[in-house]
Amino acid sequence: MNNAWNSSSARVFLALALIATAGFAHAASGISARYDGTYSGTAEPASNPLRCAPFSVEQVSISNGHLKSPAGAPEVKGFITEEGYVSGSLTRPNMKETPLDGRLQGDTIVAGYVDKDQDCDWVVKLHKQH
Repeated sequence: MNNAWNSSSARVFLALALIATAGFAHAASGISARYDGTYSGTAEPASNPLRCAPFSVEQVSISNGHLKSPAGAPEVKGFITEEGYVSGSLTRPNMKETPLDGRLQGDTIVAGYVDKDQDCDWVVKLHKQH
């Protein structure tokens, strides 16, 4: 298969996953302190890997179920539900705020991040620091 199909397929899959995850987050039982801690990781491109560079997302703290990261870095804010669904936003320096939706898998938050202005999609993986 050619690269155009692979990129298009990845975008469709990511979009469907984001829509499904966002719906679950809104239907969940409520914000939970169950997953409180500090998480760090990377955002890897899901499309256009030659143009869309990976980037780090560091020191995202979850306190009483609310996500927050330090100013000046990729800024994450949002919440996590009792079921582990994450709904929020990510703002990279000098960029606009963009939705970030995903789910906790073990000790890792896996979420999708789409920047339509740059025509880039990323899979963000944040690992709980022990």
